[in-house]
Amino acid sequence: MTQSKPNPLCHAGSPTTLRMGSGTVLVHRLDATRSTNDLARTWLTDHAAPVPAAWIAGIQTAGRGTRGRSWASPEGGLWMSLAMPVADPAAGVLPGLGLRVGVAAVRAVRESLPERAASEVVLRWPNDLVVARPGAGARKIGGMLVECAPHGIVVGLGINVNNTPPATDDAGRPLRTPPVSVAELAGEDLVLDRLAECLLGHLTDLIPVPGLPTNLFREIEGLLHRPDSGVQVTGRDGRMYSGLIRGVSEHPDSLGALLLEQPNGDVMRVVSGDLS
Repeated sequence: MTQSKPNPLCHAGSPTTLRMGSGTVLVHRLDATRSTNDLARTWLTDHAAPVPAAWIAGIQTAGRGTRGRSWASPEGGLWMSLAMPVADPAAGVLPGLGLRVGVAAVRAVRESLPERAASEVVLRWPNDLVVARPGAGARKIGGMLVECAPHGIVVGLGINVNNTPPATDDAGRPLRTPPVSVAELAGEDLVLDRLAECLLGHLTDLIPVPGLPTNLFREIEGLLHRPDSGVQVTGRDGRMYSGLIRGVSEHPDSLGALLLEQPNGDVMRVVSGDLS
């Protein structure tokens, strides 16, 4: 098997092969790198990889989130990207993919927590992992970034685990959603490799699933963060939408879109955007 070119910021031994159900994942563990997503993209660009491959970094020096935002990635967090070979991503895999990745992340984090804390971990549309408690605002655990690449897709995940997450952005402004770590919820530090392997197992199970089958759709509906008060969504076209979250769409033309009930009672489908 041809290995990806070494990154000068990475210091690690040979990759290991993890068995996941009926398949395997080639896992690269790195001390530091600019972005695990960049390494995963290079792998898919340079090789038609025969198996899924993952990169887990102790530190990212140039981690990124949606819309090119920077993502703080200090030691103690789980900073991971999965390169998933897909012959034709548009043929059934892309619709609903972001939500399937979200379900994988919620499952893995919940399985690492005591029951009461686990039940508070939910999915904020479209790509955030948050803690939601009655009478309190959401607190962000992590986020997900899905990108298309030659020969497949790249799924990046950043989860605050044992690190103390920063409360401000690079400019010193308070974050839109206050952060929290999984260790804070658990009351103790977690074994990062154990959480990573659990997450990879759920990802490799759910990424190849076409669309949102009924049982998975129902799971998403149960995991979806639905604040009691109205929310605002900034669409990719810059337009603002306000209303109450009523779920996600099952319609084939807008699968996974957010269903937003507006003040006049109409329900609209928001295909993509930022929730605040």
